[in-house]
Amino acid sequence: MMVAGVVVVDVIVMVMIMGVVRHRGFPCLMMKPAHDTGSGVAIFMCLSLHGVSGWFKSLAAYIFSAAQILTLFLALHAILRRDIARHRAWMIRAFAIGLAVSTMRAFFIPAYFLFGIPNDFTIGLGMWVGFLVNIAAAECLLWRERVKSRA
Repeated sequence: MMVAGVVVVDVIVMVMIMGVVRHRGFPCLMMKPAHDTGSGVAIFMCLSLHGVSGWFKSLAAYIFSAAQILTLFLALHAILRRDIARHRAWMIRAFAIGLAVSTMRAFFIPAYFLFGIPNDFTIGLGMWVGFLVNIAAAECLLWRERVKSRA
């Protein structure tokens, strides 16, 4: 059930990012679940993984959980000032960080089949790669849009 809800929200958000649908009330409805996700991940990582994971993996979890919360806060701040363009950019960054878990799986699954059960460093490396690839993709998208708008 939870997976179906997440898929529906992901599809709606992607449609909004593409600019197909513009609805005034929907972003406000999304703020609470998005904030809960970011803060929930941060709390979970801080409390549960610290003792069982390596420092490399924990550092990735701490930094990107904080980045998720920060991007959502900055997006909220921008929309409250009615700065739609800046809000959209921060939400794209937040969405990229949120999707990084799925990107990590794209690295973990082949590595598992090739090398067996990964150690903490390999998992941490996969986490860093997943986050950084998504952030780079989001920044590339935002950069491309800025270049198009100038032309």
